Amino acid sequence: MDLARERDDAYEKLYVELPEGFTTITANMFGDIQIKELYIPVSVTKIEEGAFGAQIYITNIRVSSINPKYRSQNGVLYNKKMTTLICYPMSKKGSTFVVPDTVRKTAPLSFRGNYYLEKVVLPKNLRKLGRGSFLKSAISEWRCDGGVKKYEKSAFNYIDAADGCIDNSILFYGKRSEGL
Repeated sequence: MDLARERDDAYEKLYVELPEGFTTITANMFGDIQIKELYIPVSVTKIEEGAFGAQIYITNIRVSSINPKYRSQNGVLYNKKMTTLICYPMSKKGSTFVVPDTVRKTAPLSFRGNYYLEKVVLPKNLRKLGRGSFLKSAISEWRCDGGVKKYEKSAFNYIDAADGCIDNSILFYGKRSEGL
């Protein structure tokens, strides 16, 4: 576990509501500000890769229901059509997550650093796992009984997963995978 997580009192965790008219969430734009919950208004139309990379306390992302590019469901961020899972918050609690059937790909770093999540069930229509999708997460099991056609070798870097498969065949088995 990160030292920063153990020093919980050292950080002020905030609810952040981005102002209307704000259009882009840039990589690490929040700097050292530790966000617990984030609200994304209708005006945000671009979220850069790495936008939530330093947000170890984030538990919930909400999006305006009329945002044309993004949406959230149960605190998880997706594109509007829910075909891309963009961010599963690092401090979102829950040991198992079933990715919705609509999801076709995971964005880079989408599950990065979540220490609560132990099992992920990927939909059979998933086609691509993005770079670093499960980087430094705590998953110990993941399943995808279907169509992953592409995955970045770094999708599973530095995880403790003991078991994972695609199409019911073992893809990797072991501790601290550093790439496939």
